[in-house]
Amino acid sequence: MVESTSQTSETPQSLVLDLETLNVQYSNLLTQYEQAVANYTNLIQQQSTSNTTPPFMDISNNAFWGTVDISSNIIPTVYQCKALCATTSGCSGATYNTTTQTCSLRSGEGSLVPSASNLVALIPEETYLLLNMQSINAQLIQINQEILNKTTAGETVFDSEYTERQTQAEELLKNYIMLTAEKNKINGMINDFENLNQEEINGNITISKNYYSFVLLLILSIALIVLLFMFSGSSSTNANTNSSMAMPIPNMYQSNNQYGGNLGISAYFIIFAIILIVLVIKYFSNISSFIKSFK
Repeated sequence: MVESTSQTSETPQSLVLDLETLNVQYSNLLTQYEQAVANYTNLIQQQSTSNTTPPFMDISNNAFWGTVDISSNIIPTVYQCKALCATTSGCSGATYNTTTQTCSLRSGEGSLVPSASNLVALIPEETYLLLNMQSINAQLIQINQEILNKTTAGETVFDSEYTERQTQAEELLKNYIMLTAEKNKINGMINDFENLNQEEINGNITISKNYYSFVLLLILSIALIVLLFMFSGSSSTNANTNSSMAMPIPNMYQSNNQYGGNLGISAYFIIFAIILIVLVIKYFSNISSFIKSFK
């Protein structure tokens, strides 16, 4: 109620000055917003053609905390902190403390928070441009609402300019609707960016699991082959020793028939190990295909 009384008691001169000031601010912010949209569009086009990761931006006196803490590390320089975040899966930004040399990696959606002078926010250029668009959009909506309030408060003062005010109010309302739609688009782009990061994390986890399973299976297979070969070697040595100690059989009792092949027992063990490895690999492949069919 107090605010309404103060607005209606304003003089025509003060209302005109306030509206002129607000219109100038609105015009300047609108120019900044258009430039921010152009910068973001150019960055997206560059990424689509070059397939390169956008560089990280460092913003002094700010912090980026995201939604999930990944890790905190002692890093000598802010450049090494940026490199660490760029090579860490799921890292959407970081905060570097120049006093303690602490690099705090974060994931998830977040915003820039004004902080002490010893903190530096580190975020990808794409995220920085999106946050900049979001900030300017919010300021435009606020000034737009202030202009509407001033115009409504001065209706009794500016009766002679009713048509012009009505046109301006309609234009401001259209701008408000457009800016609100732009805000929703920005929020959608931020959510898509977060979903891409999460999909990248899930993909890296799946690849790591399959890789470690394959390495473990390979080590077990090699160990099994070595053990079987050593066992078969010792068995062959014992067999040769026993045969050398046995009495020779006269030729008259020897038969011309040959029983068995020329392969040693070690060859049979190795063949058995290879068949076992193939069966195990086939078993794991079937399990992986079965699990993926339910995802």
